Amino acid sequence: MRLDVDRFGKQLRKCGLVWKADLAAFLHRQRHSSKDRFHRPGDGTRIIFLGALLVIFGALALLDLARPGVIPDGFSGGSAIFGGAALSFFITKIARTSIYPDWLLSGASYSVAGMILAADQNLAHVSSLLGFLTSIAAAGGLRVWIGATASPERGAAWLSTAGVFCLFSASWVLLVWLVGPPPSNIGPSASPALVLSLDTIALGVSMAGFGSSIKERT
Repeated sequence: MRLDVDRFGKQLRKCGLVWKADLAAFLHRQRHSSKDRFHRPGDGTRIIFLGALLVIFGALALLDLARPGVIPDGFSGGSAIFGGAALSFFITKIARTSIYPDWLLSGASYSVAGMILAADQNLAHVSSLLGFLTSIAAAGGLRVWIGATASPERGAAWLSTAGVFCLFSASWVLLVWLVGPPPSNIGPSASPALVLSLDTIALGVSMAGFGSSIKERT
């Protein structure tokens, strides 16, 4: 594996793509340093269970949007609040005595985004919008990073996909806000809560896919 990476880097340098060669080498070192993560029996099952929880949280948020009042006090932002907390909790339990800062920061950022949305459901204030976008973009960027450096590589692609989807969600919320900022109503697609609930479901599916790849490896 190391020989293949070195050969790939040399080919990139021959083509004048030095920065790409350096980036490939850097990501390979990071992946190598994190290869011992999720290696214990049962880790894959826990990740799959986490994915199922995230899907449930996202589905509850969708139900709250479709049938207001079904969930007492509403669930706006709840999918991210509980989803981020569950992510941090499960990763902490799996890591045991170790600390996975990228995973924990991703979960914390996601919970913060949910809290901001719960406080200002329409992101009517610019400060709420900026805080929400910063938090969800941070969560998405960290997912991409985790996917680029996690092992096994096939399963890590699920995490990168979830990160790209999260960044797209942030871009969509910003675009809709710019086109018709609150209190304008330009349709259900303008709801940040809808976008966040769909992102939570996408994250849950990705975590389940990642967990399945871990089970195959172990």
